[in-house]
Amino acid sequence: MRTKALCFTAAAFIGYFLVGSGVETPSAQAQGQKAKLSMLHMYSGPDGKTHFTTSEVKFPEAEGKLLPLKLKGKTGAEMSPFMASPADAKMVLKPMPARTWEIGVSGKADIEGAKGQKIYWDTGVIHLLEDTMGKGHGAIIRAPGVMLKIPVSDKTPRIVPATAKAAQQKDPIVYRLFYPGDQGTTFEDIPIPFKNGVYPVGDNGIMLVRSADKTPGEWHNQKTPEYLVMLRGTTKVESRSGEVVTFSPGTFALIEDATGSGHRILPFGKDEMLFLQIPIVE
Repeated sequence: MRTKALCFTAAAFIGYFLVGSGVETPSAQAQGQKAKLSMLHMYSGPDGKTHFTTSEVKFPEAEGKLLPLKLKGKTGAEMSPFMASPADAKMVLKPMPARTWEIGVSGKADIEGAKGQKIYWDTGVIHLLEDTMGKGHGAIIRAPGVMLKIPVSDKTPRIVPATAKAAQQKDPIVYRLFYPGDQGTTFEDIPIPFKNGVYPVGDNGIMLVRSADKTPGEWHNQKTPEYLVMLRGTTKVESRSGEVVTFSPGTFALIEDATGSGHRILPFGKDEMLFLQIPIVE
């Protein structure tokens, strides 16, 4: 799926939210608030046209707990569900076990770092967690949801806030850097250095794309299958079959209509689009 200029060729944390950090939630499962995620599937039908179906994602389970769903391909990305914290949950600071990007697909949480500094988790947030040392950060989960996790390899240099902030730009979109410290994690908003509207997330081909183009796209096929996660903005996607679906923040799609008459996008609304392309390459 592509815009005029760009292609859209884009654990159940019962113990801890944000993997290894946060608040202990031993009784969360008993509350019965399981995270849910729907997936829109775009595929080529036997009639030579693109069709759309939506189904609920079935997360793996073990001992009654939802586990992360590893996405197809070699990116290492996974959809990870998390549960609501119990009413009496206490904030506990802990460092991360590994560097990772975490992107909000759904859910709500309060996150706390050094000296009581607080931020919030919601759909569309982009966090780069580098706090693998120090006291770390914690979280109280207000509503169950799902995060997209993307591993950060040793090939990616660690981000230094002062240096990253120097790359200012017009109308910046930021990610939030979790930076380690002796008193706990600090949170820094870092402008994303897009190049021609694209920014690589990790080093396995995942791309973050921004587009303010509101003109209808051309009819096309998705030659290389991919997942797409919508973070901001809205667009309609139309098939020559006459079917139309809407992509909005939190939409998770599997796009693999490689043959047939294809689809086109019809952007609308005042907000620019921001989405992740996750290629499926075996």
